[in-house]
Amino acid sequence: MLLLLLAWGAREAWRLARKGETLLLILFAGGAAALVFDGGHIMSVFSEGRMEVLLVVVPAGLAVARWGRMNREGE
Repeated sequence: MLLLLLAWGAREAWRLARKGETLLLILFAGGAAALVFDGGHIMSVFSEGRMEVLLVVVPAGLAVARWGRMNREGE
């Protein structure tokens, strides 16, 4: 379920970046790069409560929330 949220967040961050809102994509990409290069085991990040989860989950959640607000406003 978490991987689905991350994929959805990445897609929405990409869509927002194409509309000119690049901050969420930059945060998501930076967090993903930190997980790939600094994480020992990428799947252990999802099973153990650590700070690295915030690097990816927060930008993904913000992108999905922004998508929801845009759909509600009719943009």
